[in-house]
Amino acid sequence: YMGQFNVTMPALKITYFPFPGRAEAARLALYIGGIDFEDERIGFEEFGKRKAAGELPFGSIPVISVDGKMVAQSQSIHRYCGKLSGLYPEDPFQALLVDEICDACEEVICMIVATMKPGSGDQTENRIKLMEGPLPAALKKIDARLEGKSNFAIGTTITTADLVIYSLKVLMSTNMAPPINISVMDGCDKLLTSAQAVTDHPKVMEWYEKHK
Repeated sequence: YMGQFNVTMPALKITYFPFPGRAEAARLALYIGGIDFEDERIGFEEFGKRKAAGELPFGSIPVISVDGKMVAQSQSIHRYCGKLSGLYPEDPFQALLVDEICDACEEVICMIVATMKPGSGDQTENRIKLMEGPLPAALKKIDARLEGKSNFAIGTTITTADLVIYSLKVLMSTNMAPPINISVMDGCDKLLTSAQAVTDHPKVMEWYEKHK
C-alpha cells in the first residue's frame, strides 16, 4: 500500500533543535525516502528570537517550510514527510492504524516533557512518579495495539509509526537529568522490536553515520 508520488518534489526545510526530539521521525522519513531537504538545527537562543519575532506559527518547533511556506505541528509534519517518502499507508484504514500509534506515542512524549517544564515542581520527583506507574502503563497499552505481524508496528513494512516509536525510545534514552530508565519498556516486546527495526535500517544507520 506504499506508493510514490510522481511529482516534482518541493523545496523542503525542517527547522528544529540540534537533537532528535519531535523532528526525528520527519527527518528520517525524508532521508529513507531519498528526498532532499535542508536540515536546519537552531539553538535555544535563536529559537527564542524567532518566537519573539512572531516567525513561528504556534511559537514552537519543529516547523517545515514547503517551497517557502512554513507549517507547524510535529504530527502533521511527519505524516506529510511519510506521504512524500511512501512510508505512510495509502489505504485509509491502514493509515488510521498508523495514526493511532503515532498519536498515542505523542501523548507519552507530552507526559515526559511535562516533567521538565519550569514550575512543574521537582523534576527528579516528577520523573520517578512517572516511571513508577503512568509511563509503563501507557507504553504497555501502545504495545498491545501493535499488530506483531512482522518486525514493524503496522503491516509488514516500515511506516511513520515505527519512526515515531523509535523517536520515543531515543527520547527516553537521552541524557535527561534525571534520566528515564529504559526498563519502563520491559515487556513491551513489539515496541522494542519496532524501534530495533528502525535502528537496523540501512538508511537510518547511514543517517547517524553522517550526524555523529
